[in-house]
Amino acid sequence: MSDSLHQILTLEQEAASPNTSLERLQELAYQSEHLALLVAQNPHTPAELLEKLAEIYQKDFFTGRYTDFLTSEQWYYEPNPRYNLNIMQALVKNINTSTEALLLLGEYFPQEMLAHPMFNLSLLEDPTLVMNIPINTIISLLSLEIIPSFLQQWISRSQTSDQNAIEQITPIFILKSLTQNADDWIRCIVAKNPHIPISILEVLAQDAAREVRFQVARNPNTTISVLEVFAQDNDEAKRVRETAKEQLNCKSNSAK
Repeated sequence: MSDSLHQILTLEQEAASPNTSLERLQELAYQSEHLALLVAQNPHTPAELLEKLAEIYQKDFFTGRYTDFLTSEQWYYEPNPRYNLNIMQALVKNINTSTEALLLLGEYFPQEMLAHPMFNLSLLEDPTLVMNIPINTIISLLSLEIIPSFLQQWISRSQTSDQNAIEQITPIFILKSLTQNADDWIRCIVAKNPHIPISILEVLAQDAAREVRFQVARNPNTTISVLEVFAQDNDEAKRVRETAKEQLNCKSNSAK
């Protein structure tokens, strides 16, 4: 066996060993992606190093956001040339991975994040943890076939919050993504939101589910033009038509 091959095997063994010190694991992880993967898989790697590896090998770097009164909130990211999906997957499976790192990893592996004991313990101890979940991870969670119950409750609570809370709890782009959710209940929650933008209400006004259209008709932000379409459409459900007519009368009286 050559000296170079012997050295490689020794480094691999060190990276996987439960007896390797934090300092040495750091040295190994920074030498190559191959060794970084072994360190990420090591169940004895400390949480602080795992979190650092998650930052190094994530797909994109967040660079900032921009909002104005004409457009939705925009989030800017730059691609990471060191992105490594295998390392990220090893990190989300490591029992020592911290909650902070798991919230980042949830963008790529939402199901694994939800199943991780540390995430569930943190959520149990702090129900407001959802407020700290990165935007990209929220999007991944919303894309699941079954949206987690804690996220459903978070969305539901937003409809009873004040304007400032709405802006913090449910950004516009999340509301937009929810209009395409397969769950009628989720779309109803969005349609009931008293602070929802008119553009989103107009999308939901064409929803296939009658209950969603009914919630649009009830929403005080729904425009007169949408209400008139509801009220005059003989093919529309009676409950939706009657509610639209009531809303039109209210708007007419308030304008006098």
